[in-house]
Amino acid sequence: MAERTPPIWLQGGSHSAENMRNLTALLLSTSGIIAATDMAVTAPGGTMTVSVAAGDVLLKGSRSRQGVYHLINDAPVSKTIAASDPTNPRYDRIVAEVRDAAYSGAINDWRLSVVQGVAAAVPAEPAIPADSIELARVTVGAGVTTISGANILDRRALAVGSSSLFLTKAAADAAYLARTDIAHTKTATLETTTSTSLVDLATVGPAAAITVPASGRVLVLLSADVFNSVAGNFNSMGFALSGANTVAAADAVQATNGSTSNGTAMTAAVLVTGLTPGSTTFTAKYRVNGGTGTFYERRITVLPA
Repeated sequence: MAERTPPIWLQGGSHSAENMRNLTALLLSTSGIIAATDMAVTAPGGTMTVSVAAGDVLLKGSRSRQGVYHLINDAPVSKTIAASDPTNPRYDRIVAEVRDAAYSGAINDWRLSVVQGVAAAVPAEPAIPADSIELARVTVGAGVTTISGANILDRRALAVGSSSLFLTKAAADAAYLARTDIAHTKTATLETTTSTSLVDLATVGPAAAITVPASGRVLVLLSADVFNSVAGNFNSMGFALSGANTVAAADAVQATNGSTSNGTAMTAAVLVTGLTPGSTTFTAKYRVNGGTGTFYERRITVLPA
């Protein structure tokens, strides 16, 4: 087909569902939830079930000109997680899925479903169906009989409009940093050290605390603006762990000063694995290999991986 006629809202015509969905698609950049609490996945505890909260999702179809579906869940829904493997863990994925007979199959509906993974010593995430959006990943440990909040990794994303209909970039960034499973802190104070081993500065940190998920994996992001009194010397930044995990500080990133008149910025992303699930605090530490090191605009972000 070339011209699709009549155009939407022309009187005296019949307008298809696909044409109406394509109008919505013009206003949407990425699929996702509308409000921060929409379709959040939680664990009631004591059972092999999870609960999906009420809320709205805008879902872009996977095919050309399929358009955008508005999915509404008006009450919490309980979904059962299949029994665990006695030997190996697995990953299950909680999705919202559209089934549209105009493109595949014979069913016209949408549903919340559990996509079960395959248990393995190092499990892989199962593929999700076409025309679906992931809400959460559930880690099903070997031999477990209950699912807890620590087993759930939130995978929801906010819908972002191609105009300002839903969310500006600044608002999306703010919503991301407001997520409860991500910790982000900043210390702007300019402070110095001459220590050649990793230590606290006068203002300790910054420090960020999160609940390590069942996977035992977190991603730590570090950054700082630095300067050293001796050209050619370096400043170093690392982090220590306390709480459910106790790990001494180690260097994560170094920046060498090219001259005594110019500072530099340093950043690092460190994947930490093999941790014990539970509340853990990550505290930034600092050192130099000589001279006086200056650190300012220090940041640390920690998120599940």
